[in-house]
Amino acid sequence: MLYAWIDGVKRQPIAKGEKTICKDCGGVLTAVIPMENVKHWRHKAGDCDSWSEPEGEWHLKWKEYFDLNCREICLIDSVTGERHRADILCRTNTELATVLELQHSSISEEERLSREIFYQQNHQMFWLVHIHSENGIQ
Repeated sequence: MLYAWIDGVKRQPIAKGEKTICKDCGGVLTAVIPMENVKHWRHKAGDCDSWSEPEGEWHLKWKEYFDLNCREICLIDSVTGERHRADILCRTNTELATVLELQHSSISEEERLSREIFYQQNHQMFWLVHIHSENGIQ
């Protein structure tokens, strides 16, 4: 998770060991400031989004094209309580609310379908898929 809300500001961590509370689940978040990777927040008790996965350079660069307030938006199924963070959610609270899922690595057909069903309950949903070959030629 790249961003957390601290004192009303959505931001990445600033200092190693910094702590805050996840706005989505109420769990404790701790700042992770790796030497060769992007700063991020880690849930102490495990991520509240079961679809969460490490994000590489391609994924991170695409997120940067969108306003900070559109990135990593938690959506909750009002019936089941299931929660997932949309990579991008544009036009929030309108008829045109749209989820954009950024996908670099392969996922199963079952997972693809479950994400579409979840996000399309209340939103339009599109995939931006990074198509690349196994040998690195793009």
